[in-house]
Amino acid sequence: MAERSSWGVMRYDFVLWDFDGTLADTFAVMVGAYNALAHPRGFRPVDDPQAARRLAPLALLRGLGIPLSRLPAVVAEVLASVRREMPNIPLFPGVAGVLEALRRSGPRMAVLSSNSRENVLACLRANGAHEYFEDVVGYRRIFGKGRAIRRMMRARGVSGGKVVYVGDEVRDVAAARQAGVEIAAVTWGYNTREILAAQQPDYLADSPDELLTLLDGQPR
Repeated sequence: MAERSSWGVMRYDFVLWDFDGTLADTFAVMVGAYNALAHPRGFRPVDDPQAARRLAPLALLRGLGIPLSRLPAVVAEVLASVRREMPNIPLFPGVAGVLEALRRSGPRMAVLSSNSRENVLACLRANGAHEYFEDVVGYRRIFGKGRAIRRMMRARGVSGGKVVYVGDEVRDVAAARQAGVEIAAVTWGYNTREILAAQQPDYLADSPDELLTLLDGQPR
């Protein structure tokens, strides 16, 4: 990423990050872990990962035959299965540079993920990125992130207008709106650009460089 000689006035006091598909490239590992347990549990495997990226969460669950009542157990089993792999998973190219640039420009940062806190920290530490964040919260539910965002805001004394959530999925857009914060959707993760654009996020970034330009106070 190109070095910047000057910075705009950062428009946010707090940048809250998703993890899977936003900071770290976990998609293939997660799909592999799920596929390994799908048949024994009576679910359908993900045969076409790219097609899965074009589906909203409920449509994907229906396609895989996973009832909502069994989803927490599936999530827990997948997260336990990938635990050993987390130190080997890289951040997306350019993301570390964005984190460093944002740290220099002033906003506080934290991670709120549907992955476990232990998994997220294992990956961040292995990539030398854990010190960018004042906290890492594992909210191990697929739905309901909006409530977790609001709790984090209250705990840190920040208002919605000063917070942006950075995520890669349709459900991240919904969670940010529920919490009353702005959403920066990135297109290099779990959901495709097309399905994210249809949700009309506040920002839609196709690269880490573009994300930084959107967040650092430069004109939209």
